Amino acid sequence: MDNLNFISYEVVRNEKSDHYYNHMGITSDNERILVIIESQLNAITSNCEELKVDMIIERGIDTPHVNQETSEFFAYLMLFDSHNENH
Repeated sequence: MDNLNFISYEVVRNEKSDHYYNHMGITSDNERILVIIESQLNAITSNCEELKVDMIIERGIDTPHVNQETSEFFAYLMLFDSHNENH
């Protein structure tokens, strides 16, 4: 994995993203929520923690992690539980 491929996205503020902008307390037009994806590592992150968790939950995990009850499986369950407690 010599060549990582980072792709960044700016989340446009609209009806769908307003929840995340309000959660972060962003009121200035100069501040943005960003999402960064790296396809080779299958990694996703954001400067908005709530959006990051939502994206990770939405993406899910691979079946082998579930079947073998790996650490990734338990980390996913913990994310899912904490997400449900906060909503």
